[in-house]
Amino acid sequence: MSKNKANIILLLLVSFIALMGYLNLSIKETYKTKRENYISFEKSAKEIYLLKRLKKGVPLVISSLTSIKRPSIKSKTTSKVYIFENLNLRDLNKLIKRIQGSYLPVKKLEIKRDTTNHAMVTLEVAK
Repeated sequence: MSKNKANIILLLLVSFIALMGYLNLSIKETYKTKRENYISFEKSAKEIYLLKRLKKGVPLVISSLTSIKRPSIKSKTTSKVYIFENLNLRDLNKLIKRIQGSYLPVKKLEIKRDTTNHAMVTLEVAK
């Protein structure tokens, strides 16, 4: 093999290695960006799933609220109003904790003190 052919083969080999190195670096960069996009998509998908799951549990939450104390219910066109009267401190704390830990579309929450030991809660929930 002549010196000229050896130089050409060596030049082709070096250019091939350089081309593969460049492609490898560009693939790593696109992989990093795609991976970041995938991670953010995965987080948002989990949040949407949790919200949908919580939204399905709204009737269960309302039934658990009514198990604390029977409310009087008034129906409006876009919402329902639950009025819990004569709640002692323990029942009031239970009710507030269940409202805070749930996915209820609350329009209005009003707490009034009736007497020294009792309160009235008005909860308006969107339909």
